[in-house]
Amino acid sequence: MAKKEKEKPVLNFDGKKYLIEDMTEEQTILANQTADLENKISSMRFNLEQLTVGHEAFVSKLRDAFAEPEEVEAEA
Repeated sequence: MAKKEKEKPVLNFDGKKYLIEDMTEEQTILANQTADLENKISSMRFNLEQLTVGHEAFVSKLRDAFAEPEEVEAEA
């Protein structure tokens, strides 16, 4: 059986495919920067969602704490 030739790495960008080995140094740097920023944006969105849910939980607890009737201290 013949060995399958490995496919060369490709960058998919704006609906087109580019062989990574054929890209210039500038194109490679820009593609890497873009990918890194996309990862960071995704991570920040994830963190923002966690922070938002946490904030909402504490706001809800605070609202509940203010809704509880205050105890009136008996005068001695």
